[in-house]
Amino acid sequence: MNIPRAVVIGVGGGALVAWLASAGPSGTRPIEPLRPSRADAIDMKGEELAAEIARLHSRLHPTSAPEQPERNLFDFGSHAVHTAPAAPVATEPAPAPAPIVPPPPPIRLVGMAEDGGVRTAIISGSGQLFFVKEGERLADRYDVARIDSDGVDLVDTTDSRAVRLTLK
Repeated sequence: MNIPRAVVIGVGGGALVAWLASAGPSGTRPIEPLRPSRADAIDMKGEELAAEIARLHSRLHPTSAPEQPERNLFDFGSHAVHTAPAAPVATEPAPAPAPIVPPPPPIRLVGMAEDGGVRTAIISGSGQLFFVKEGERLADRYDVARIDSDGVDLVDTTDSRAVRLTLK
């Protein structure tokens, strides 16, 4: 074995021994007895709250028995049943079914901006934000007809239906 290797092993071993020695206890300390915990203001409030809850629970029980009802709601055969004369049957046409209202578009007006008199609508839909002006097309489906201070008027190009988006 050569000298440099012996020095490295000796220094490493000494460092290991020093590290293990420092990890051990450094003597004995007297153990202090635990002090009894004192009742805090929060604990006192908890006791007051528990007493109030117990008082309110005692008031939940009825103090008097219910009076006997004049009739038994579950006795169906004791009284004669009076029937009204049959009303004449009117031959009115059946009401027309309600028109099918298409669902609102999956877009939402989230903001508006104005620069030099030109208004820009900020519309959220399909996981994107669209910045559109009057006359532009939105998401290849809607034409922007008008932008005013209250909202945006769109025209659906698939069925020419008017759609109004307002800020919420």
